[in-house]
Amino acid sequence: MDASASEHQPFDAAIVGAGFTGLYMLWSLRKLGMRVRVIDAASGVGGTRYWNCYPGARTDSPSSIYQYRFSEELLDEWNWDERYVGQAESERYFNHVADRFDPRKDISFGTRVDSATWNEATARWPREGIDLKGQCVGVIGTGATGIQVIQTIAPEAGHLTVFQRTANYAAPMTNPRYSGADHAAIRARHPQTRETIWRTFAGFDQEGETRAYFDLPPAERRAITASARGECRWRPATSTCTTATTST
Repeated sequence: MDASASEHQPFDAAIVGAGFTGLYMLWSLRKLGMRVRVIDAASGVGGTRYWNCYPGARTDSPSSIYQYRFSEELLDEWNWDERYVGQAESERYFNHVADRFDPRKDISFGTRVDSATWNEATARWPREGIDLKGQCVGVIGTGATGIQVIQTIAPEAGHLTVFQRTANYAAPMTNPRYSGADHAAIRARHPQTRETIWRTFAGFDQEGETRAYFDLPPAERRAITASARGECRWRPATSTCTTATTST
């Protein structure tokens, strides 16, 4: 790392990256009374949510799950706008955490570890964006990033070609805007949500389904799929949900 950033001071621990894990590690080690330095090449906090600023970038985990739980005050004061939040809102959240707990004093931004060997090829989207209007664009792969980029830039690009080796499962995103009633309902569930995500295999607030999909009647399959997409979740108590019965 840059010697001027540390002034050759000894540290108990060095953390590379000021993203989700890096900030939590810093908070945890501080509680132990350790001297810690975080090193990040970016100019701000957020890690992946700082760098992944491509069109359509958003989380594929529900916002009520994808957040810190080490502070009840933080849980109470932050409200997400959507179930699956975009990059800008994720970055606002990390900056709010940084303002709230002051990790920046222990972070060397714009700094790299000088003994590491880095691959100069990068998949980072430029922070200033790219003008794709009228351009011929190729996207390789249809994973989470590919799907997000494709559907966002298709109306803008002059011609878009997608190169796919293996088809991926994709479903319409159920991503309602949150209301005040939704915020209150999510906040009321924090104790139950915390217990569930610690118990479940994937760390989500949904129990895993162990039965084979095609062993189930079609109606039950559709109900399980709708629940997994969140079609009947995150709604005020006064609303109703009807599961679609058409095949997809």
